[in-house]
Amino acid sequence: MNKIQSVNPLVYIILVNYKGFEDTVECVKSLDNINYDNYKIIIVENSSGDEEKLKNSAFLNSRATIMYSDMNGGFSAGNNIGINKAVEESAEYVLLLNNDTVVDRELLNELVSTAQNNPKAGIITGDIYYFSQKERLWYSAGSYDRAKGQTIMVNETNSPCEVSFVCGCLMLIRAEVIKNIGVLSDDFFLYSEDTEYGCRVLKAGYTLMWNRKAIIWHKISVSTGENSPFQQYYQVRNNLYMTRLYGTRKLYAYMYRTYQCLKSVIKKELSYKAVWRAYKDFLLNRMGKRE
Repeated sequence: MNKIQSVNPLVYIILVNYKGFEDTVECVKSLDNINYDNYKIIIVENSSGDEEKLKNSAFLNSRATIMYSDMNGGFSAGNNIGINKAVEESAEYVLLLNNDTVVDRELLNELVSTAQNNPKAGIITGDIYYFSQKERLWYSAGSYDRAKGQTIMVNETNSPCEVSFVCGCLMLIRAEVIKNIGVLSDDFFLYSEDTEYGCRVLKAGYTLMWNRKAIIWHKISVSTGENSPFQQYYQVRNNLYMTRLYGTRKLYAYMYRTYQCLKSVIKKELSYKAVWRAYKDFLLNRMGKRE
């Protein structure tokens, strides 16, 4: 973890497309304007029906390598296709970036600078703002509370600094980390895979870093629907699974999460059917994509 760092390291940017062709185009247009010249883009079409649009887009094909998955394996599987390709082609860093985002011009400079100045940093993230409300912060420095089994945003004043959670929407991963611990877990399909990967990175002796000057704007939940039953199911099930894997007070965490879910169901903030199915599948160890 103390190798000499490149002055201008090669970064591969991975965008997973799922029924979001227009968003992908807008994201790549914003990447055209960044003040960093040693990067390549991989777009992974996650079997969403946008294949012909992507194949016929002269703009995207001139700026990115487009790969086509034969199935929708979710966030992890789609990104892993791009991650493996990037590592094969000698990337020094891999940036996982949601395709429904636009980026600040200094994004890569800030992320890479933080990585280069902190050789033990395995993943670096930044600030994520709402696309529709440019000054409103959606996610910033994050913390994963293993006792309660929940992820929260924390009010950090120092930047860059170490954190215990990085959002999968914006993750610059050191290629060395990928070679040492592998790629994202396919067990989740959607949600919590970023939490799990961060835990694995920390377990391997690296740190997670946050830099508030690394900024993107995110079109929240465009592909899954804001707080849809589909979204709720995977969030509840996978939060429970994370406690099984990494919880420090498992019984307390299960009771706490169950209490929170029951309150949300009573308030009609969560769907009873989605929560019940999530608990049932978790107890039966049904992970991955569920129909």
